[in-house]
Amino acid sequence: MKRVASILLTILSALYYSPCFAQEIIAKPMPFFSDLTSNEIWDIFQDNTGYLWIGTSNGVARYDGYHLQTFRNDYRSPHLLTDNHISDFAENGQYIWIGTRKGLNLYDRKTFQMQPVPDKELCQKNIECIVSAKNKQVWVASEGIVYRCDSLGNILRSYRMREVLKTKSTSPVINSIYEDKSGTIWALLGKDGLCKYDTKKDTFIFFTGMIDIDYFIMFQDKNGRYWIGSWGDGFWRFQPESKEGEYFIPCPIMNQKSKKNEELIYSITQDDSFNYLWVLSYNELYALDITDDRKITPVDIEDKVDTHKMYTRITKDREGNLWLGSYDMANLVSFDHSGIRHYSVPQLKKDFGWDTNILHLCMDEEDVVWLSQDRLGLCLYNLKEDELTYANLSGKIQEINLMMKSYRRMAVWISDRNRPHIMRLVRRGNTLVTDYELMLNSIQKNCGNVTQLLEDAAANLWVMTEHNLFIVPSNHKPILCKDLRQIEVSHLSMDQTGNIWAISTSNRVLRLQLDDELHVQQHSAPFSTTPEESAQFSCIDYEGCLWIASSSGLIFKSDKGKDKFKLVSFDGALDDCTILKMLIDKQYLWIVTNKKILKYNLRTQSFLDYATTDPNIRVHLFRGQAACSDGVKGIYAGGHNGFIHIDGRKDAPLYNTEIIPEVTDIKVNNQSIFFEREPAKNTIHKVFLSPNERNIEIFLSSLEYGLQEKKRIAVKLEGIDKDWVYLNADKHSAFYNKLPKGTYNFRIKYADEANNWTECVSPLVIVQLPSWYETWVAYTIYFLLALGIGYWAQRYYLNRLRKKNAVKLKEELSRVMDLSTQPKAADKKFLQQIADIVKAHLEESEFNLDHLSKELNMSKSTLHRKMKAITGLTPLDFIRNIKMKQACRMLTEHELSISEIAYALGFTNPKYFTKCFKEEFGMTPTEYQSTPRPPKEDEA
Repeated sequence: MKRVASILLTILSALYYSPCFAQEIIAKPMPFFSDLTSNEIWDIFQDNTGYLWIGTSNGVARYDGYHLQTFRNDYRSPHLLTDNHISDFAENGQYIWIGTRKGLNLYDRKTFQMQPVPDKELCQKNIECIVSAKNKQVWVASEGIVYRCDSLGNILRSYRMREVLKTKSTSPVINSIYEDKSGTIWALLGKDGLCKYDTKKDTFIFFTGMIDIDYFIMFQDKNGRYWIGSWGDGFWRFQPESKEGEYFIPCPIMNQKSKKNEELIYSITQDDSFNYLWVLSYNELYALDITDDRKITPVDIEDKVDTHKMYTRITKDREGNLWLGSYDMANLVSFDHSGIRHYSVPQLKKDFGWDTNILHLCMDEEDVVWLSQDRLGLCLYNLKEDELTYANLSGKIQEINLMMKSYRRMAVWISDRNRPHIMRLVRRGNTLVTDYELMLNSIQKNCGNVTQLLEDAAANLWVMTEHNLFIVPSNHKPILCKDLRQIEVSHLSMDQTGNIWAISTSNRVLRLQLDDELHVQQHSAPFSTTPEESAQFSCIDYEGCLWIASSSGLIFKSDKGKDKFKLVSFDGALDDCTILKMLIDKQYLWIVTNKKILKYNLRTQSFLDYATTDPNIRVHLFRGQAACSDGVKGIYAGGHNGFIHIDGRKDAPLYNTEIIPEVTDIKVNNQSIFFEREPAKNTIHKVFLSPNERNIEIFLSSLEYGLQEKKRIAVKLEGIDKDWVYLNADKHSAFYNKLPKGTYNFRIKYADEANNWTECVSPLVIVQLPSWYETWVAYTIYFLLALGIGYWAQRYYLNRLRKKNAVKLKEELSRVMDLSTQPKAADKKFLQQIADIVKAHLEESEFNLDHLSKELNMSKSTLHRKMKAITGLTPLDFIRNIKMKQACRMLTEHELSISEIAYALGFTNPKYFTKCFKEEFGMTPTEYQSTPRPPKEDEA
């Protein structure tokens, strides 16, 4: 059988090689390769979230597009993995399954913790391959046994391949396990054959009709075709549904250097762009085009990818990129769908040794580009023939300042850099002929150099210099000249109907009409309210709206009538560059800057940007004069290192909306709380920060690795950020210095290619734990202490008040008792008479001032004046003092109750008595009874 296969291989190889050419394949070294702990990459795997897992001979690393997180056994964590030599990956549920030479590990994606598989049988075995099946079960091959496990790592059943083979020989080698699109599990057992899993019998059975090859790897392409790579027997097409004898078809791959067929095939995948099969052999990397007639044709990728590295594995990620692991230098292969083509014009380097540095560029009707090369001058470049012709303008023009396509066929207008000189050149084949030439200073002296050229629909040329505006009619005479200081014109633009509009020096819109004379009509209010803001560039779109790029880098757009302006936001995309030119082509506005080109869709109001830092943009620096429309929605733009063509009709999506940004890490004081601390209760959706932790940095990534620009991301920490914070393109983290205690929701949103913002569903919850003095236990202690202090303060205050009132009472009693001794003898007798009368009527509640004045036989007014003069008290106050003094005596004797004392003193209401007593002495009768009695000599 092998002899027949060898003959077929030889016959087919003679007809085999018909190279194709792939222009949209871009390869570059893996961005993280130099940061790996070992350059020996054995496997690369992408999980469902989007992280890349790189298995090496010295540990495993997780890559998020910016950083590597390494897991390996060392002196800090000697038992993190069962072994540092990684063999394979799989994913099931919340776990990443990591196979090593000495056991199986599970990485918990929620808690970021690594642990050995719970089933001890798999802890020390050499794990050869792992497959996560569609039914959530995991198949593990090790040392001649296939294990079927549940999602937690427990073995459900083991299948010894020696028993399947029904041989007593040593355990067979299991090269790989593969699950096809229908869910069938296949086991490739090398020379022992090909098996598939029978779900009904729960066992592996041999596939009938096998050929004698060393089965190593299986792959099923998008059309359902099976391919088998063998170890020493070449590349085969496997057709299990065909009739017997046609199951296996040889597909030889010839190595063009050795002129021999490749025999060792060990890794296969298929790209999503061209549907090529990418095959790794022991000698070389191949891209194979599968034609309808079942032939495979090699694709010429030699100038795109280094095919002779020591590659170990091919992995395709969810964006369609191919990751090529290797022993020496791993590569990332991406596929460009942007419609961009680069022209480096290598002939310049070959002929003169200069780098291509294009200063001016315009396109004529026959795919010929007019180029102005630095230090060299004007050249013609034929796009179809890839041919460069040098123009000889010696004596005609010193150095080109401006270049503009003319309405005349195959003609351009150019101006001189150092003098007011214009000319029109016409191309006849590769020869340039001067069609018109004019020295402007022959018409107006001291007019200055040319600053703008514009040819209107009537073929009139408008030439603006530093001081004058010249209009050259289509018949080239006569020439109209206007002083710019009189008409205040600073920049010209033309609308779709051929009308000329200008921006004035006062930032107003002017309409210019030309008949025999130039008529200038002021049209609108200023486009900017800032006097320092001036127009640098302007253009008019298909709706008649005027677009203005200002001197400070802002973009203004008018309404259709050009009466009102509004500021157009580009979400900071223009903040880091300088606007050099604006072009309108069909439905797109093109903004050319030194670092990038923006393509703004006038209908959807969305934009794409093409930056010099993008892998598919090979121009290092753009120049404003080296940009022109291609007439069909696209643009040619050049500068240092050549020029590019962006096909505006080919709109590749800027973003994959299914890819959602993720929080990849959180660092506090530059230490990861997930990977550099002891295991805690932190998860990917909820983290806890210790009290007083500062310098909190939250890292994010869109987990995209291809040519497309990564998603624009905005973040908001509720309770801290008042509004959304939009991250710059070069920033992928949010920083917070110190969070007050509490719970915060960290929200993320991202923009799609139409600039529509979508918020991620599951926010990150951050819990800032309180300090010990902010806990409920501390607050309880604070409350109890406050109660104790309040109680003590109240007792202290009442005690002080009692003492103070006792002193006051003593003084008041002394003063009342001594009233009769203070006046003169006659007055003393009068007061004693009053006291006796009051004492005689103590129990009479009706006794009042009228009764007292009658007893004394004098009028109430006389009594009042005399009492006031002697004692300073009114008669009623004197009466109450006598009653209160009597009350004090009675209270100290403790013979009567307070109510009885009140009635004995003529009070009808004991409560009123208590009120009067407190007003008099500052304490109630009860409190008075509890105070120490003053000495008797003071009471006498």
